[in-house]
Amino acid sequence: MLAFLIMGAVIVLEVLFPGGLAIKTNGGTSVLTISATGTATGYPAQAALYLEVNGSGSTSQVATANLSFALARVNSTLSKYIDQNLSNIQTTSYSLARPYNSTSYVAQEGLKVTLPNVSNVSPAIGALSGIGSVRVNDASAVLSDRQAAALRAQALSAAMANATAQAHTLLGPNATIAVRNVTVNSYNFYPYPVGYSALGASASSGGAQAPSFYSGTQGVTESVTVSFSYSG
Repeated sequence: MLAFLIMGAVIVLEVLFPGGLAIKTNGGTSVLTISATGTATGYPAQAALYLEVNGSGSTSQVATANLSFALARVNSTLSKYIDQNLSNIQTTSYSLARPYNSTSYVAQEGLKVTLPNVSNVSPAIGALSGIGSVRVNDASAVLSDRQAAALRAQALSAAMANATAQAHTLLGPNATIAVRNVTVNSYNFYPYPVGYSALGASASSGGAQAPSFYSGTQGVTESVTVSFSYSG
């Protein structure tokens, strides 16, 4: 597509290329703008468990006390899997109520447990299976902060390399190009499916064999828009 715009004594010529827009002014700088993406993948070093811990009793006080006892068992059981750091256990929900048509109260607390080592998922679930009032609702592999930062840098580098390669393809091998401006458009994590064996998926199953846990990979995708000045 060609478009001629009169702006005073300057004529601007715009040429639309696949993957980019080149703008050239007479006596000015030629500019090519390219959008490109880059992706980097890695194996997550950490994991997150999402637990549901319950306590019941004839009164709200008894239910709360039983929940506290169960939570203490959870903390003790998971201690070696969280590097003895209780800050890796976070409360996500809490409720205390008497269910309809029930004479007992139920206290319930949701927990997110961060395991610094993803290989500890299976043994941690196996250890929790001995606590009948605990249910494992989900287990997922997660990138550590250091991994996420490293993968983002790799994805950005790949996106810039892709943009530069497109510029050379459009302008030819003899063109001299220089980066004029860069805009980062996105920052996305894409987890790939995590696999489990069906056996022992719930810790409330009363000592069932721990499931196998397959962490898979996670990808980080970056999108950039790069303006190149060029000559030749």
